[in-house]
Amino acid sequence: MSRERRFHVSTLDSETVELSPEQAHHLVDVLRLREGAEVALFDGKGGAARAKVQRIAGREVELRLLGPEPSRESPLSLTLAVSPPRGDRMSFLIEKLTELGVTRVIPLATERGRSGKNLERWRRIAVEACKQSGRSRSPEVCAPRGYEEVLSEEGSLLAAHPGAPPLSAPRKGPIVALIGPEGGWSERELTLFASRGVTLFGLGPRTMRTETAAIAAATLLQYLAADLSER
Repeated sequence: MSRERRFHVSTLDSETVELSPEQAHHLVDVLRLREGAEVALFDGKGGAARAKVQRIAGREVELRLLGPEPSRESPLSLTLAVSPPRGDRMSFLIEKLTELGVTRVIPLATERGRSGKNLERWRRIAVEACKQSGRSRSPEVCAPRGYEEVLSEEGSLLAAHPGAPPLSAPRKGPIVALIGPEGGWSERELTLFASRGVTLFGLGPRTMRTETAAIAAATLLQYLAADLSER
């Protein structure tokens, strides 16, 4: 898909805004845009606007807002609590979940998994994925949490589990979907899920890696919420 010329700014509350030095470098030196060029801006909090490059002075770039842009955000409040996979696959997963419109990502500490330690990097990746995907709200990448804490979240609680029935109907209100480690949920975790009313759901007969299961679950839940249909 074609990539828009989009830039992240801290606020859209005034008629003119300045880009950060890093964003200014990208506009001037990488994209080679000049005064008069039109670009898209987003603040990561839900605001998006068209803007024109008004002034370039060295590493300073000032833009004048032209008007708001329509939102591309999902109508579904969707949290994915994921046991971080090994290596750098969590970074890939953060990028893809952002593109899919997920609201929050929680690195999940489980009995057979790990919680991860790259929080600031993951948050930067989420912002960059917003630029690429056209989103105006950056998903919240939370500090690592244990599964018992995640089960206190409000909304429909779901957990991916091999052999469980597939989901076939949309859920009302916010959704918190748990994706376990590649070793699977422990018996203690499954017992706790049952006591907390967590709905187990399957993703087909094949064994998936953690990041594949998370992407498949997010896609399925967005489809059921009609986010993937033409609006």
